[in-house]
Amino acid sequence: MRLNQETGRTRKLRKVRALEQGTAFGGEAAAARARISAITGEPLARVSLRTALEDLQLLGNAIPGDSWKAWRALLLASRGEPLKEDELALFRQLTEREEPPVERVQEFYCVIGRRSGKSRAIATLLTYLATLVDYRGKLASGEIPVVLCLSPSQEQSGIILSYVKGIMRDSPVLAQLIVRETAEQIELANRVTLNVRAASFRRLRGQTCVGAVFDEIAFFSFG
Repeated sequence: MRLNQETGRTRKLRKVRALEQGTAFGGEAAAARARISAITGEPLARVSLRTALEDLQLLGNAIPGDSWKAWRALLLASRGEPLKEDELALFRQLTEREEPPVERVQEFYCVIGRRSGKSRAIATLLTYLATLVDYRGKLASGEIPVVLCLSPSQEQSGIILSYVKGIMRDSPVLAQLIVRETAEQIELANRVTLNVRAASFRRLRGQTCVGAVFDEIAFFSFG
């Protein structure tokens, strides 16, 4: 038993050091990518948000059911993915736009009240961006891509991170990508770091940010 524990600890340290050095994890990352491709029938670079949301082994448990239909429609539209008829009706109702985007948008703003489910919706989008989008062809050797979420306070950031962890653990595939967890981030076997923190311009320099979500930006302090 002790030998197994030491082996597991050594393996995890190897993965962490590889992450710090910016090297790929070969076996773990490749196996996860292969399993995702086997489930979806598509290479990882082409796994759509809809595919992930409809598959219980990926994000199917993240925002399921009719109560989340509006959020699914908005998130799908933000990615430029085709909408079904009922989703299109919700999109038009919520945005007052006739036609949804035909490609991924650069910026997506929502004006939303309390208890609207935005924290879990944000966590779902963050998880998708961190785990199911392939950034390898856009990075220099050793460059670490960061999927970032900023909130007005560290306490609010912690809520988002808790949702992300829950979503990932509910997925038998995505859970395998977790290498290390801290109070502010999750380091993944695909070399992506999912970073959730309080908004502060003093702590954001030097990151390769491949995606960013600002939670309750109206309450950010820019002083």
